[in-house]
Amino acid sequence: MEDYQFKGNGKVINSTVVHQAQTGYEMFGPYCIAIIELEEGPRITSQVVDCEPEIVKPGMKVKSVFRKLGEDSESGILHYGTKFIPDEVLQTGNDEDDDIADVEL
Repeated sequence: MEDYQFKGNGKVINSTVVHQAQTGYEMFGPYCIAIIELEEGPRITSQVVDCEPEIVKPGMKVKSVFRKLGEDSESGILHYGTKFIPDEVLQTGNDEDDDIADVEL
């Protein structure tokens, strides 16, 4: 097996809006989960953030970003991972977490 670094650019294949979040995540709803096809071909499932969930549509271009996913209350460990934002958010400068760097997958 060989390591490969993806650019983090992709497009939405399909998406759904989660209105009833699971216990412990109610404050995040509603939110968008999408199947994203990366430029290099693989498809992954991820959350699309920094936009109204209803605007996410098939064909929308997205970019990966590194975001806080949660925190372990007992140990204080922060958990980070990849989410996606619409390209138009980057182009307009409306990224809500400008202090968090973009990440290559």
